[in-house]
Amino acid sequence: MMTHTMCLPSCTVPVLIAGSLCDMAPTRDSRRRQPISQLLSQFTDTFVDFATALPVAGPQIWASLTRSRPSILQQGEHDAVPRLVAVGDLHGDYGKTRAALQIASLIDGADHWIGGRTTLVQVGDQLDRGAGELAILLLLERLEVEAAKVGGKVLSMNGNHETMSVAGDFRYVDPGAYADFTQWKRWFTLGERWKKGCKLRSTALPTTSSGKVPPHATARWQALQPGGPVTVRFLSRQPTLLKVGGSLFAHGGALPEHVDPRGAVGGITSVNRSVQQWMRGQGNSQPKVTRGRNSIVWSRHFGKEEVDTDCRLLKETLRLVSASRMIVGHTIQPDLEVTDACNGKVYRIDVGMSAGCYDAEPAVLEITNDHDVQVLTAANTTWTGWLRRAADPTWLVSSTR
Repeated sequence: MMTHTMCLPSCTVPVLIAGSLCDMAPTRDSRRRQPISQLLSQFTDTFVDFATALPVAGPQIWASLTRSRPSILQQGEHDAVPRLVAVGDLHGDYGKTRAALQIASLIDGADHWIGGRTTLVQVGDQLDRGAGELAILLLLERLEVEAAKVGGKVLSMNGNHETMSVAGDFRYVDPGAYADFTQWKRWFTLGERWKKGCKLRSTALPTTSSGKVPPHATARWQALQPGGPVTVRFLSRQPTLLKVGGSLFAHGGALPEHVDPRGAVGGITSVNRSVQQWMRGQGNSQPKVTRGRNSIVWSRHFGKEEVDTDCRLLKETLRLVSASRMIVGHTIQPDLEVTDACNGKVYRIDVGMSAGCYDAEPAVLEITNDHDVQVLTAANTTWTGWLRRAADPTWLVSSTR
């Protein structure tokens, strides 16, 4: 036993401590053992999350990790809300992700939710081009839990880089992300091995077909392939089409054929169900709505220069879902600023803020009372964040530390 433990990294001590606690748990009375088993399983999962995010997020991440994970699939349609914030493509840049959320007065300096009843929509592309992919996914998941406790919502969407990763297309992966997933695999395997030895419910990593991906990409593929643990936990819960009040969200852009409930695709609910089932490894192939230049995650019909935007096509899409506007990412905008077209019927919010793109200053879109739209940047939010929280009685209780 001494030889075995000395072969493990020194930072596995917390897991070994948890293992000794498991040995002490009652074995004859399952009713007494169950709460201890749940506690130990949560401890292991939280420690694996901490070890995974530590290189990017720093040691302070431990205090803010959640022990409760949301499990239900995020819904595709929501009622109008008093305040809605939309954030564009993140592309593995953890620092810019935090900066964008702080600009919108959604998190404090310790990354806790202070947005009260605000609804946050992130329009996809959490992955690729940067090394902070897993840290971003963990941050958004925790904020979803914290926001729900005070009446807020965090809704993350799938973009083309999520669907590419699940399909095994790793063309835009940052080298640091490969290393991050390799380290994640070590911690994940250690935690699941301990849970199995402790007779707790555990998850085995999927096997990989020889030659499917190069050796350095194996860990990322095991995590993100259909049915992989990272895909199931994070991406499979995310909608691909989303409507909040009068705002329709699509990463690339939604066409009439995507949203018409009488059409072949079947509308918002059907689109999300098909993508979620594929991501969970439930037997179907990659849905057509995520493949090709006319798909929801790849379309640039409404993201290009205003002169090229098909306003009539946009108007028909909005009419079919009774929406007032569409909000898209995917296409980095000229001058790296949020733009609109068709008299405010579409807003394009990918400003290229990731260091893997243009390293631009973050900018987010704010919609109040389902009607008033403004762009928030660091330059114009010095006082507005404080005033907004002061006017919202939930801000006093919106941090769940």
